[in-house]
Amino acid sequence: MGSSYSKEVNSAIEAGNMEELNELLKEKGDLNQPQSSIHIFRTLDLANLYPIEVAAKTSEAMTDRLLAAGAKADVVDDYLEYTPMMYALSTNHEDRFRIAIKLLAAGSDPQQVATNKNTAINLTVQVLDTDSEQARDESMQLLRSLLRTCDMDRVVSRSGTNPLIEAVSYDNYEAAELILSEGVVDVNAKRTGGKKTPLEIARRNNNEAMQKLLIRYGAK
Repeated sequence: MGSSYSKEVNSAIEAGNMEELNELLKEKGDLNQPQSSIHIFRTLDLANLYPIEVAAKTSEAMTDRLLAAGAKADVVDDYLEYTPMMYALSTNHEDRFRIAIKLLAAGSDPQQVATNKNTAINLTVQVLDTDSEQARDESMQLLRSLLRTCDMDRVVSRSGTNPLIEAVSYDNYEAAELILSEGVVDVNAKRTGGKKTPLEIARRNNNEAMQKLLIRYGAK
């Protein structure tokens, strides 16, 4: 069974209604139940999500409010098997990296691999051209923490890819440089079943700076 209380909380969060959310939190209901336990095929919507996951992909202020009210950051939904941190990172919100940093500190699992093979660390390097300098700085702060927290062999073996491949694919030079400097992945590693090395991807993208960086670290 799902939680009617979680449904009300989720609706308030999606509506951006902090006043209603605060009133609901006064009831001290269970924030650590998903809205529904019924597996329904749909996009990232309310079904199967915990309130903290809805908040993570919606609002930093509401994420803060739920954490303060006792919502757990280590939950995983039954749909995509995402953590709240992964839901934050799957959005295009400018504050997604800052939310993710808070959720990591609150206990969100950095090594979770979703049903679609996504991981928090791979989502972190997917910086967009529209992201501000502050967002980019926050992404690097988060990436550094994840690189030093994760068992990279476990993450790579379960997800079939690695953050260097993702960083190169997204032309994220700063992330690639940090990953290489930490020495946590093989500079020549391909995706599971993939045909291209990071260097070959950089060549495909016509990214000369990335090619030089990879070669400096021994890429072939």
